[in-house]
Parts: sequence; C-alpha cells; structure tokens
Amino acid sequence: MLKKKLMVMPSTIEEQKKLIRYLVHLEVPYDPAWECLLNMQKWLVNLMHRCKQEQIDKEEEEEKELQRATRLSPFHSSQLMHSGSSFKAGGRPLKRVAYVELLTKILCEHVPDFWRLGQSYLSGKLLKEMKKMGRADAGKQTEFKQKVQNIILLYGNLIRSAFLPHTLERMDVKQREVYGIWKERKQDSLLAWLPICVRHVRACIHLLLPLELPAETMDILHRVAFDLRWSCFSIFLRQAIQDIKNLHERETWAVDTDDERGAITMLPTLFENIVSETIHTLNEVVAVRQGEKQLFGEVANQKAAIALWSELLESFAGTIKQLALDGNPDRKKIGVDGVNKNLRESLPSLGKRLIIVLSNCFLTMDHIIPRLVDNLQKYGYPDSPTILKNAQDSYHSLDEELFSLYIEEKANPIIGVLEQNMYAGKFDWSQCSTPTGVRSYVKEAIMNLLEVHAEVYSIGPAFVERVLRDIVEAVADELSRLFQCITKFNANGALQARLDIAAFEVAVGIYKTPKMRSTLKDTLGRIAASNTKTVDTMLASFTKQMQFYLMPFKPEQQSTKTQIKV
Repeated sequence: MLKKKLMVMPSTIEEQKKLIRYLVHLEVPYDPAWECLLNMQKWLVNLMHRCKQEQIDKEEEEEKELQRATRLSPFHSSQLMHSGSSFKAGGRPLKRVAYVELLTKILCEHVPDFWRLGQSYLSGKLLKEMKKMGRADAGKQTEFKQKVQNIILLYGNLIRSAFLPHTLERMDVKQREVYGIWKERKQDSLLAWLPICVRHVRACIHLLLPLELPAETMDILHRVAFDLRWSCFSIFLRQAIQDIKNLHERETWAVDTDDERGAITMLPTLFENIVSETIHTLNEVVAVRQGEKQLFGEVANQKAAIALWSELLESFAGTIKQLALDGNPDRKKIGVDGVNKNLRESLPSLGKRLIIVLSNCFLTMDHIIPRLVDNLQKYGYPDSPTILKNAQDSYHSLDEELFSLYIEEKANPIIGVLEQNMYAGKFDWSQCSTPTGVRSYVKEAIMNLLEVHAEVYSIGPAFVERVLRDIVEAVADELSRLFQCITKFNANGALQARLDIAAFEVAVGIYKTPKMRSTLKDTLGRIAASNTKTVDTMLASFTKQMQFYLMPFKPEQQSTKTQIKV
C-alpha cells in the first residue's frame, strides 16, 4: 500500500521522503528510494512526451480548422487567421510556443525535487538518522546522473524539434520521430515568438544553476539556448531585410523639404525604424547571461553577423534604386478604391525621381547609417567599422550611379539639339553674314540649363552645383566637337563662333570648371582671330539682355547651403 502511494505522481519531496523512511523501517525487500527515483524519471519522460503529442495534435487541428474556414468563406478565413492562427506580435501564439512554456514548467517544477531527492539518497543523508543505509554505490551515482542528463537532453531535443529541426537532421528517422514531427512553417511565422522561447530556456537554466548539476548536463541547455539565440538573430535579420526590400510598396512620393537635406520622402525614416526596432528586439537575445557563450565569440559567427548586418543596411540601397528607375512597379498594392489612380497620376518624372532618391540616399549614407552603426556598437556587435564601410560603399556607388543617370537624362536632350539648332535655316559658317548678336542655339542651350537648375533647386538645392558643373562640361564638349567638325570659316563666321563660345562661357558663370575652360580654349585656338572689341561689345549687350535669366548662374545667387560633392 505504501509503495503504491510512493509511486503516485506528482508528489512533494517531503511526502516521498516520509514514505521512503516508512518503507525502510518496515524492511521491505527492495530499495524504495531508488524505486521512487526510477519511477519519477519514467513519469517525467512520459509527461513530456504526452505534452509534445497533445500540442502537435492541437496545432494540426487548428490548421484543419483554418483550411475548412478557407474553403467556406474568405471572410471567415481572414477572421480565423487574425483571431486564432495569428503569429504576428500581439496575436495568439502558436501551439508549439505554449508547448515550450509547458515543457519548461514541467522541468522547473519537478527536476529540482528529483535532483535533491537523488542527492539526498546517494549521499546517505536521507536515511542517515535511521542508520539503515550508508552512501549509495558508485554505479547508482553514475546511473542517476545519466538519468538526469537524459531528462535534460529530452527537454532540449523536444524544443529543437519544434523550433530548430535542422539541428536534428543527423539523427536516424526513428530516433528523430521520438521528439515529434511538427508541420514545417515559414521562418517568419515563428519570428515573434522566438525571443519568448529563448526567455523560457534561460529561465530554466537560471532555476537549475543553484542545483549544481554536472557541467555536461548544463551544457546541453546552454547549447539549446545558444542555438535558439542564433536562430532568432539570423531569422530576425533576414525578415528585416525582406521588409526593407518591400518598402518600395509604401512609397507615395510625398516629400518633406528642408534647406539642408532637400526633398526627402518617408522611406529613409521607415528604413531606420525597421533597423532600430530589430536592434532593440534582439538586444535581449544578444545579451549574455550567466554561463552563456558570447553569440559572436567564434570567428565564423562574427563573419556571419557582419555579412547579415551589412546586407541589411545595404538592402535599402536596392529598394530606393528600384524606385528611382521604376517609380513603383507594385503601386497597386498601395491604398484601395480610387487611391491608386491618384498615386499613379502623382508619380514624378524620371528626372525628379532621381533627384528625390539622391536626397534619400545622401540622408541615409551620411546620417542614418552612422547612427545605426553606433547603435550596433553600443549593443556589442562585432566589427562595426567594417559594417559601416560596407554600407557606405554601397550607398556611395548608388549615389554615383543615380547621379550619372540624371546627368545623362538631362544632358542628352540639350546636347542632342545643339547641332540641329546650330545649322537651323541651312546656316553655313563659310558664308556667314555680319554677326548681330549671340545666336539662338546658344540661348536655347542656356535656357535648357536654367530649366535643369530650377528642377534640381526645387528638390535638392545641395545638388545644384554638382549637377550643373557636369552638364555644363558635357555641353562644352559637344560645342567643341561641333566646331572642330567645321572645315571652313569666313571672317564673319570666325567672329560669330568666338562670340557664341564667349557668350556660353560667360553665361554659365559659377558653374565653369577647369576642364570646360580648357576645352573651350582649345576650341578657340582652332578658330581664326577676330576683332576683340566687336566681340566684347556684342557680349556686353548679350549679358545685359539676359541678366535676369542669368541670375541663377551668378555668384551672388549661389546658395549658401553646403554643397554635396562626391
């Protein structure tokens, strides 16, 4: 009767000790303490396996319920997903998340008593006052430690099966099935709950540490915690990378303009928010608790972490590049009803998009990335300078690529009509009549430059000098090419050519570059000398007539803002 009562589980350690002493006092033909320990170990193992199967069955039933609802009605399916199967933060957790909590509760409630009872028995303290039994033999001590280790190993592998199945791939099929086969899920479906699982395992370790279990037994738990932490870290970063790549879907091209940064859309802020939230969420996972290994202690993990953070910070460059070139190919995903039409109509031209994205790129490269990397360094991530350099190199390359595209977009139309306008009306340099002023092709080129100036200044004032200098150089190169192709000038033609070149050089004012001056100087060297006084007179008349239009090119009109030069 007493033995039967001793075998009833669960029970308190005080009750077990009392029953064991009664049975020893009755001089039963077996070792009641050892029998109790064997029974308790068996009960714990069965309890964890039963918990596993119950939660697997519940999760499968939930999946079936969702599938039935999907067939019945999309609306009911949506309701179920939001109320029953949601895996986003704030939704109801998956069954396997509750499963980890239950497993941890079982282990934390029963293993300490199991260990204490075993130690009391094996050391002889349990029956010392009865002088019935001394210290247990070494064989039982070894066997008991192995049983404790097997319980901890079972706990670890049950958790691995639910959240880290890839770590059990080397097991044979039958052994693998012992720990349960959970339905495969996308990583992001477990994302919100992984930090909670880390917390449960850590709580278990914290509770068991005072028991002074064998080091190899505690190592099992530390390895599970480490693998969960690493999985959590890498999955969170990969999800953040995907979220950043999808940011183009949220671009509306509504800009916030200030004098320093120019026109900025909301995307850089959204990007910074995603990264900052990821760093904050992972802070608990990355931080080292008592007895744990540094997550980035090994060289391989350091390299993997640097690669992941670099990819995350660089991924936004690809997002804004796509927006600059395509506008928003997934525009239909934004808004409902009539909103899409309005957004499509408000899509800026390619030129404006390029300048807006260049402003976004500059803000990200010079302000946001350094702030984010400072945060990484603050939280102990490895080799922050390398992450910073990788990211800034990526945005620098994007800046140069988009800038070149913008120059090409704006310079080509100006250059493309120069020759046509120069020879309008079948103009012939060898039969040129007496010049009366600067020819219209030069004036049109200047007006086109003013149009570019106005567009850039309205969006990104800091880019004006950088853009205008490059386009002015391109136009000067084309003028030089056209004049070098002329085989013969009469005296009036030479005078007209010198006047046109001088007018262009004077008009562009502060945007002249050494390269442009050298190009035009070489061009003038190929044209016969003319009456300098006549050129100066007509040039003065030109600048007076055009003074209002040329104001943006004059030093006094130069913005005092910091210019972006790359």
